[in-house]
Amino acid sequence: MGKSTLVAEVCRRLSECTTHEVFYHFVGCNTLALEINTLFGRLCEYLGVEYIPHQNVDYSDFKNKLFDNIDPAKKYGIVIDAANELSDSQITQHMLWLPSKIPHNVSILISTTTEGLTPSKILFSSKIIWSLNLTEFKETSKTELVNHFFRRFNKKLDRSQQIALVRRKGAGNPFWLSIACEELRVFGIFEKLTERICDLPDSLEDLLKQVLLRIIAEDITGFIKDILCYVACAKGGLDVVELKLLLGDIDNNIPAPGLKFIVAKRRISTFLRNASSYGTPDKIFLRHRSVANVTQSLFLSTQDAAFPYHKKLSTYYYQHCKTMFVVQQELPHHLMQSNQKGLLLKFMRSDHRSFNMNLMQRQMIMSKLRCTTAVQTAMPQMCSKALLCQFCQSRPGIFKPGGGCSKDACVLCGNNVPFSQESGAWLCMKHKYPPKQDRCIGCNKFAPKSVPAKLCRHCGFGLTKCCAISV
Repeated sequence: MGKSTLVAEVCRRLSECTTHEVFYHFVGCNTLALEINTLFGRLCEYLGVEYIPHQNVDYSDFKNKLFDNIDPAKKYGIVIDAANELSDSQITQHMLWLPSKIPHNVSILISTTTEGLTPSKILFSSKIIWSLNLTEFKETSKTELVNHFFRRFNKKLDRSQQIALVRRKGAGNPFWLSIACEELRVFGIFEKLTERICDLPDSLEDLLKQVLLRIIAEDITGFIKDILCYVACAKGGLDVVELKLLLGDIDNNIPAPGLKFIVAKRRISTFLRNASSYGTPDKIFLRHRSVANVTQSLFLSTQDAAFPYHKKLSTYYYQHCKTMFVVQQELPHHLMQSNQKGLLLKFMRSDHRSFNMNLMQRQMIMSKLRCTTAVQTAMPQMCSKALLCQFCQSRPGIFKPGGGCSKDACVLCGNNVPFSQESGAWLCMKHKYPPKQDRCIGCNKFAPKSVPAKLCRHCGFGLTKCCAISV
């Protein structure tokens, strides 16, 4: 039994208990759950606190208001599994949102590995009342797990083979032990089974590499590697219909043969799981973070290797996906990863499906498309102001589908900019126009009668940078 299994059982029992209101967040359940903003948004909704996602999270502000609206007559249970996998786990502010003083009616349970920054950050941020180190199974428990696995297939190991397996260094990890049992189950030469046990790598990731390479070498469908790669690349998982179309002829909307797909999926069922994502309960994900790491290192380690998968996924979300929220979450990521920045700009500025996209997400995407050159505004010969021509300044929706009057909009994210929050929009030496040849940043035509363009407070924050789009 691993930590996630133990935490899941705690959540189940708390949910059945009428004395506590329970919040739980399993970081590894899908890709979106890894994001710190996802955790903060869900937690604030549960505690009745307003939270607006930001690219740069204000941890101190979040900490100070976290428990402002709780009911003192109720008991709250907050459970977070695998905090070490959160997207902010490598930065200095990691876990600093934990209050140093927790209300008497609030209990917080956090699980983490012993490696990395997370344990020390938790100890630094909050007063720990009680902690538990989850030790390895006892040898008798490992033996029972092995026997239970093989009993399902009317098989068994002899005593010496059982001892050799459960005493392997990797057997302390339940996932390692389950993969090792499955590998031994399909091993065809009983006389060499003991030798095979001794040859199993002790590292979980080394064992996964060995097993996956063997399965792919024996794959008669040609689908297994692609299934692993598509699922690893998709942020929010993929369902069966989506996977079959990606494996088939997506240009002509012809899915892969169902029988071949089922055979391939069954061969790697140990490494896959179903979970909820984007409001649907049947998305397919990789079972464990280690499976994703191994898939990445074996098949997606370079941009060239990952390109065809992101390219095909972008084609699916752009042309075939009908769920607007899923398109907003997935399409920009795959267009960026497949270097289709021109199409991404078109989607952000003229596609109706991006109209109601989360503002912070829009700002983050557009920041990746803009020129990153710093602008020295005190040296006018090295830069110039971005301008809007007489026509474009009153034209709506130039920088955002359904947007308002462009003279009042941020030229990057398209958000309406109040006068008190506007920043100047500048062009660097590379993108500025020659003297007396100013062009409009909206239509790129000469702009003799023009007004200065604007940036919103977020897009203009910090070091002054060029606002031109670089695709």
